[in-house]
Amino acid sequence: MRSFIFQFFTLFALALPAFAAMPGSRDTTNPEFMARPYSQTYRDCMARSVSTLDMVDCMESERERWDQRLNKVWKEMFSSVMSPQQWRDAQRKWLAFRDSQCLAVTGKGSGGATDSAGCMMNMTIERTLQLEDANWPLS
Repeated sequence: MRSFIFQFFTLFALALPAFAAMPGSRDTTNPEFMARPYSQTYRDCMARSVSTLDMVDCMESERERWDQRLNKVWKEMFSSVMSPQQWRDAQRKWLAFRDSQCLAVTGKGSGGATDSAGCMMNMTIERTLQLEDANWPLS
């Protein structure tokens, strides 16, 4: 019996890292995980928001700012890559992935609009930061 208990807890301890990496299992209350380089304009807009519609407008405006930055870095990077067609294909697939991912996480009711807008905004920020990183995707 003692051997069984030891084996059970050993297997359980070995399986913990796999559970930690499961989608949706991150501690989203951790401020570092949630940190994004949002603009002060966005923060001020969200602080003034009194409705879901206001919040969505703030998120869409922030996404548009980041989308402009993404387009700028894309044009600069695209002119110097060795496989422009592959990068173009990858970016198109990323756009389709972003749109599909954000549709998948969108909830029902009034919160669904903020889920979708927040997802689009955050994924656009992440992609922009990826392309701005001279070491990505190699680092």
